[in-house]
Amino acid sequence: MATTKVDAIKNKIEAARAKQRALEAKLRKAETNAAKQERRLADRRKFILGNYLTKRMDADAEFKNQVMSDLERELDRNVDRAVFGLPAIEERAKRRAEKPVAPAPASAGQAPSFDEIVGQLKNS
Repeated sequence: MATTKVDAIKNKIEAARAKQRALEAKLRKAETNAAKQERRLADRRKFILGNYLTKRMDADAEFKNQVMSDLERELDRNVDRAVFGLPAIEERAKRRAEKPVAPAPASAGQAPSFDEIVGQLKNS
């Protein structure tokens, strides 16, 4: 009799876990769909703004000169500059943050002390 109760409890636990997995999968799908929708809206906003700016630049030479001047100053990738007919520039390599090199322990062959490890962690 006791084993049937234990088996029944185990079955309930497994059923609850299966339900949890199904709900987690449903949540992941909903989050993915929401992210896709947000990307679509962001792309649509960019498209609409681009069309507006293009029309405004076509109608107003002073505005066009101002926008082109801003682009000349802000665009730092030649592939982007080419889209607007801007001259190529020497691209700068992106700087990566260099991690500081941890100092060697006081004496070779010995493990660093706790304070040395904490100091290294604070510096990284």
